Amino acid sequence: MRKSILVVLILVSFLLVLSPYQATEDAAAPEPGHYAHFDTSKGEFTVELNPDAAPITVDNFEKYVKDGFYDGLIFHRVMNDFMIQGGGFENDLTPKEPLYDPIKNEAITSGLSNVEYTIAMARTNEPDTATSQFFINTADNPFLDPGGNSEAGYCVFGRVTNGFSVIDNIEIVPTTTEGGHEYVPEEDVTIISVTIEIIEDTSSGGSGGTTDGETSEDSGSACCFVLIPMAILIAIVACGYAWKKK
Repeated sequence: MRKSILVVLILVSFLLVLSPYQATEDAAAPEPGHYAHFDTSKGEFTVELNPDAAPITVDNFEKYVKDGFYDGLIFHRVMNDFMIQGGGFENDLTPKEPLYDPIKNEAITSGLSNVEYTIAMARTNEPDTATSQFFINTADNPFLDPGGNSEAGYCVFGRVTNGFSVIDNIEIVPTTTEGGHEYVPEEDVTIISVTIEIIEDTSSGGSGGTTDGETSEDSGSACCFVLIPMAILIAIVACGYAWKKK
């Protein structure tokens, strides 16, 4: 019986020492960056935006998101093994008027390519005509880069980082022609909401944070100051108990 109690006390001390390190690892913060979280009728996915490569485009997109512009719109053009496009039409294919002027096409300066699972701005045949509509590449489409089908190209400004299966499921929905629009999903694929999350880089000791709260190694360190002495105390008690019973 005494031996069992001793073993339990020693195990508890080890668990107390290890627990703060495990908690810190489990609570690791996501990478700093700008994220757009999409909630759709087919599920959720996340896009990491790239303001360093395409600052004008990301700023424009984030303004539309913060205004709630995309909420309730549909993916109105879905082409298997090519792309899914949204951000411009209501569920009855009524076009929604953009809130802001067209932006400069940053495709040439961004250095980003239209590879699978990247997000890019849709536009007319004129280079600087993008407003609210965007598309997500569901295949590698290098012909959309500058110098491909057009000298200006189509500006990529982010990439999907989570929810790839949702994109895949949208890509394969049955489509039809409706009101002069081709590749319209037979059943609406609705953008329920889009939200922006900006996670600041705090590695240099700045005061940045995240819109969803912060995680920090400081919390794990604080636990160590409490739990390690407690574990040592338990170990001492256990040793004293064993010595006394000899």
